[in-house]
Amino acid sequence: MTNADIKIYFSDFFEVDHNKLESYGALDISLLSDNPAFIDPFLIFYSKNKDYQQLHQSIVNYLIFLKKQSDEGNFSNLFYTFPEVNEVWLGFSKSGNKGLGLGPYFANELNENLINIFKGNKNKITKSTHIEKLCIIGERIGADKISDFTLNLIKHYLVKYTEKFAIENLDNKYISKFRISKLFFDFEKSNWVDGEAVLPINPHDKSNYVLLTPKDILVKEEGWISVNDFLNNDGLIISNISNDDLRYKINQYFLSLIPDKRNRNGKPEKDLSKKNTRNAMKETAKKYPELIDYFIKCKEENGQGAVEASLVDNDFLKQVFYLGIKAITKNLKIEGFYKTNIKDNSFLETIDKIKKFKYVMEKRDGYTVFWDDKKLRKFKEPDVDKMIDLVFASSDFSIDKQVNNGRGSSDIKVSKGSADCTIIETKLAKNPQLENNLQKQLNIYKEANNTTNGVYVILYFNEDEFKKVQKIFKKLGIDDCVDKWIFLIDCRKKISASKA
Repeated sequence: MTNADIKIYFSDFFEVDHNKLESYGALDISLLSDNPAFIDPFLIFYSKNKDYQQLHQSIVNYLIFLKKQSDEGNFSNLFYTFPEVNEVWLGFSKSGNKGLGLGPYFANELNENLINIFKGNKNKITKSTHIEKLCIIGERIGADKISDFTLNLIKHYLVKYTEKFAIENLDNKYISKFRISKLFFDFEKSNWVDGEAVLPINPHDKSNYVLLTPKDILVKEEGWISVNDFLNNDGLIISNISNDDLRYKINQYFLSLIPDKRNRNGKPEKDLSKKNTRNAMKETAKKYPELIDYFIKCKEENGQGAVEASLVDNDFLKQVFYLGIKAITKNLKIEGFYKTNIKDNSFLETIDKIKKFKYVMEKRDGYTVFWDDKKLRKFKEPDVDKMIDLVFASSDFSIDKQVNNGRGSSDIKVSKGSADCTIIETKLAKNPQLENNLQKQLNIYKEANNTTNGVYVILYFNEDEFKKVQKIFKKLGIDDCVDKWIFLIDCRKKISASKA
């Protein structure tokens, strides 16, 4: 297998220079599993790009249409429910790039809260209507659902955007004309209209296509308007309320919800812990929903922060999920990681590949993917799962991520046939639940998947984390399992050989 045979990204499968995608402004997406990125509609709203401004207005127009239908008693799931636009390969899906889309729950949640979504604009508190408000007033609506909704409403733009790049840069063997359902919404006829376009052919499914997305509307996790940001910024939001009487009432109500505690002198004072302030903020917003509008107003006035956050996120995606993965897979190929039919069963295959992965991460500077010079990048366990999923993807064995067989989701399942599988559970040493996970979690996953084979991969980034893991191993009596079914990967920042 040549290095060119390790195909992961759009540029690999369609034989186009990665720099052409960069110049075009598109994300060079992985076509093996979803990319950890979401559409942030606020970036569309805040942009000076006239095309984006028209897109945002079309989103608002659609919400106005939904509200009119709802006010007239014409609620229909047809206008609220959408499949995931899996052709963009965005988000964190449980398998491949297939997500759940927007179902009846989302439809009911949006319909019930349309009046609240438009309230800020009616009161002239905010400059515009923002669908992201549903993240705050809804109970279980996150960035992924808002991204899916936005994607369906701007799909016509992404189709044109991709078609232009494909015709100008891809060989004819890689493109074809496709029929596209629900391409755009006809407001005059009040229905969705299908269309056609010349697009890249999905290499895994010739009957389907691939869509590119501009990087300047993408974020890695939460958008600029998010429930976590709302709940964590209580003082700033309340102080920005221009109405003196309303600000006083909201502040007093907010403080009344904060429990007291005794200070060192035995006197009562407010217990302003994060948990208490978040709970108080949530309840205050229910009584005074205007608070959410003032929060969004603050976000609008500081919109440049959304742009800067997107730049940081896109740099992370490039450095970690493109350049980092490319460097790791190149070294893994040298170590024979991608040779097929090495072992007879999934457990031996998994152990062999993890040992090679550990070697590359520790001895061939693979660990540097987690570091920005001397500073550790901000990443989470799902990021590590995604990395391992991508580097394992060219294995001769079947690789599935986040497999849920009834007892929770295991990180990765390596299988060869229906009767032979091995569970890989990836953890960061800093995880506060590590001890409990080692004691119980893996056995539960093995039982659910009807296998006796399971492997732990634990990454640590400093000496304290290493000592913590050793202490847990000793306590659980599993010291002798290291390098057998438990693998520690040293990702500490190392000095160069010349300075050692």
